[in-house]
Amino acid sequence: MFRAKECFSTKLWKEEGGYFAFDTTAVGADTVMSDQLCGLWYLDLVDAVVRGGGDDDGDAEDEISPFDKAKARRALKTLHDCNVMGTKGGSTGAANGFRSYRRP
Repeated sequence: MFRAKECFSTKLWKEEGGYFAFDTTAVGADTVMSDQLCGLWYLDLVDAVVRGGGDDDGDAEDEISPFDKAKARRALKTLHDCNVMGTKGGSTGAANGFRSYRRP
């Protein structure tokens, strides 16, 4: 997981935009995807199941998570700002993908 965390942050994190890129291509690197943190949710779910449901706080332990919590929080804010509020003021729900250069 340590290698995954380093690779995930190094290759996909976009500091200037505050999100994890879809992939390393030009288009993917410029796209804010609404499901960029689904892996974190799944990791928390699996972690809770492995522990027998004892830890259901929705917060995977840092040592097993490839996600940096501060980056995940920032990505959630970016996702809300772009994919939800950046699409008709949030009246239509979240867009699956949002080009970062179109930021509100």
